[in-house]
Amino acid sequence: MNYKDEFFSFRESFSVDTSLFELLQDYHPKKNTLHLFVEDDDDYQFYRSFALRVYSSYQIIPHKQRGKGNVLEAYQKIDWKRYSKCRVLFFYDKDYDDILGISQPADHNIFCTMYYSLENYLVNTNVVSIILKEIFGYTGDKLLVKINTELAQIYKRFVKRLRLISSWILIYRKTDDHCDLDRIAFEDLFVFDKDGLHYPQYIEKADLDVIKRNNAIPGYVKARYREGKLRGQIEVKTSADPSKFCSIQYRINYQQLKGINEEKSYLRGKYNLWFITRIVMPKLKMIAKEYNDKAALANQREGRDADILTLIPNMEINANNIFHVLPGKMDIPVDLNSFLSYNYNMCHGVN
Repeated sequence: MNYKDEFFSFRESFSVDTSLFELLQDYHPKKNTLHLFVEDDDDYQFYRSFALRVYSSYQIIPHKQRGKGNVLEAYQKIDWKRYSKCRVLFFYDKDYDDILGISQPADHNIFCTMYYSLENYLVNTNVVSIILKEIFGYTGDKLLVKINTELAQIYKRFVKRLRLISSWILIYRKTDDHCDLDRIAFEDLFVFDKDGLHYPQYIEKADLDVIKRNNAIPGYVKARYREGKLRGQIEVKTSADPSKFCSIQYRINYQQLKGINEEKSYLRGKYNLWFITRIVMPKLKMIAKEYNDKAALANQREGRDADILTLIPNMEINANNIFHVLPGKMDIPVDLNSFLSYNYNMCHGVN
């Protein structure tokens, strides 16, 4: 490895101590800088959007920690004699901490999500309104009411499936056994098509072959079938040890989750991103097509006052850009607004 390679290798390496050294360099008691310790870049984009509204005259400086553990380690390692806590803020996802009985450091400059993770703040009617009005260009209210009513029913079905999966996940989380959850895909659990949200039907290979060969069955219906069994497929994909599965514990977990009123408290953030990118966006496109077809017919009539504008999305919302696009248009979540406002007021001697 030459000098240049060594230099870039050092730049790409990470440690909490390195991050704290950067804080020491960037922080000055007399300058309006706000330092955000976050898990990764998506978290920074999310929290930065809201911090700018409260700390409007401050320069926001990110400290991306590559994980929750590093965020909390950084907080514990800081020499607080050097810094004002209201200008050095920490943000982390709750995950399953409350369910597993895990306690974390608490302070007025540490923000823990009220939901499983920050992605779950994106699933609400306000966000759907933002997408419909600012991305599809719809300016009325009637269509929004219809869409939210339909999406609410779809979300109930979405949650019902994920409660089962979350009950399975908790078997491995409670025993601290290996389970690579990132390998579970939307297609393993759902199919969304013109008829709504479906659970894939897992069947024997011979039966699946019969369905595939049947020309009378539409392609989109054939796509609802999978080979094998769901639990077996997920165990293979996640490298979970099948011998660790316990049906009694599974039922206990299910009843525990069913007793939690707020589903977003235990649904993984990745899954709620699916709801936005794999269900809400396609659903809005379907509704926009219906709307545009009716608009085209109406615009052909004689004596109309003005053409009805069609709904065409000006961009696509996906996992790569959602944190760059939506937070800046959202209302500040209530718990986050309280956190930021409290610390801002501390900086200015209000509290």
